[in-house]
Amino acid sequence: MKLLLTFALWAMPVAMVTAAPFDHDPPALCAQYQISAGLAAGTSITWSFQRTKDRVVTEALGYSEIWTRADNGSLSLQRVFHADKKIVEYSNAELDTRRQLPKWTEVLDIPARIQRGHGGSRIKFELVAVGPPESCPTPSEIQLIDYGRIDIADFGDMEDDPFVRKVMASDGARHTAVGVHVHDH
Repeated sequence: MKLLLTFALWAMPVAMVTAAPFDHDPPALCAQYQISAGLAAGTSITWSFQRTKDRVVTEALGYSEIWTRADNGSLSLQRVFHADKKIVEYSNAELDTRRQLPKWTEVLDIPARIQRGHGGSRIKFELVAVGPPESCPTPSEIQLIDYGRIDIADFGDMEDDPFVRKVMASDGARHTAVGVHVHDH
């Protein structure tokens, strides 16, 4: 179940930022979903999705992903581990090398409900609120200023670091450093 939930939390933002390129910017917004996945009755997890012109931020379970598009079109990713006060940073080149560089997309509408299943497990995302980007409970740059930052390219030299070991173990369960390997088709 934990693996299915981990995959689902990764799959939602990727699905919402990967598709064909666009000529204009999608509307800025905050969408909040309730996730239920084999949890005790009445129990759910809140997942937030914030989109602005050049940034997509997701937040759930003390973990955030911040995708940023620079003026030149290059993308970067910051994976934020709040309990550890650490950020793992991925440059455009690193994402490209790992073949994990999504296309920034035009997604004007957001899904009201998404259900996925694997084996006997089911996970459901249900939209509970939509508002302006500032209504999202996502981390600000000020909140992250005291977090330690590690470039993913340095992980090989830090295999003895407990945090790096934890992230690498988690990534192994998800098959790659950012999630399930994505291919353009």
